[in-house]
This record gives sequence, structure tokens and C-alpha cells, in this order.
Amino acid sequence: FSLKTALPPPHDFKFDPLLLYINKQARPSEYIVFNSKKLETLEEFNALLDGENFLKSDLVLVEDDKLNFNNIKQKIIPVRFISRKNNEVILEYDTDPDGILVLSDTNYPGWRAFIDKSPVKIYYVNLVQRGILAPSGKHQVKFNFYSEAFEYGKKITVISWLIISSVMFLSSSVFR
Repeated sequence: FSLKTALPPPHDFKFDPLLLYINKQARPSEYIVFNSKKLETLEEFNALLDGENFLKSDLVLVEDDKLNFNNIKQKIIPVRFISRKNNEVILEYDTDPDGILVLSDTNYPGWRAFIDKSPVKIYYVNLVQRGILAPSGKHQVKFNFYSEAFEYGKKITVISWLIISSVMFLSSSVFR
């Protein structure tokens, strides 16, 4: 199939113009922020998102007191990607003050984080995204996904396969 053999569209067919929207205020998909606001309720979160100032601010919404930062003079800094796979993300950053590293992905249970190979806690930020405390200095951050439910499922599958195989072998050879 090629474009030369394709049938032309009918004469009365009209194409709508292609519209491209660019959000010049969009944050990068991974960044370090130095200003946070602790939220107590979902209503507070919705009220902040409805306002125009949230996207213009260098603010991250948090649920934990350990992520309480108030350095409004410091701007968001991007983080450098090293590698990205389905179950692993490796980043590098270099920052002077401590901050919060935000990954715009959903914080699904099973993700683990390591800074320079030492495990760190992942917090919920902006209600559903992943965030970790980012100590000052140059560091490598690794996020990887490990599902205990998947591992249990693999074990159950192997045990079931062994039982079924044993029953089939015994029924065909021993119990004719």
C-alpha cells in the first residue's frame, strides 16, 4: 500500500485545520522544587488547582511535614535523565539547597527509590505524583518497580504447573 495507490478523498471532503497547542508554562516531567505547601484536605488541593497561580508558581503540594520547604527565591531546576525503562528510571541532579525531586509519573505502589544506592522514602506530591527528599550536592537517583503480588503470582504459577505436570505424569504412567 502506498499513497500513490490510495483513493483520493471525495471532492466535498473538507479537512479541519490542524491545531497545535503549546503550554509554555509546563513543568518538565522531572524537576527539583524548593517551595511546598502542605495540604490537609482534597478540597484545598482542588481550590489550588482551580486558580491560575498554581502553574505559574514554583510550588509543589505535599501531604507530609518532612517535605515542608519555603524557599520561594529558588526556581525549579530540571533533572538530567540517564536511563528510562518500563520498571526503572535513573536520574542525576546537582543542587545547592535541599529540595524535593518530583517525578510527574503516578506514584503506584511498588516503586522504590535510591539515592546513590541508599534507599529513600517516596512521598506523594501533587496528590498522585512521586517525590523524594533531594539532599544538596550531586547525586544519582534510581527508581525501580518491584511488585510483591507479581512475584507471588509467579510462585503460584510454578507450583501449580509442577502439581498439574506431576498429576498428568502419574495418571498416564502409574495409574493406567
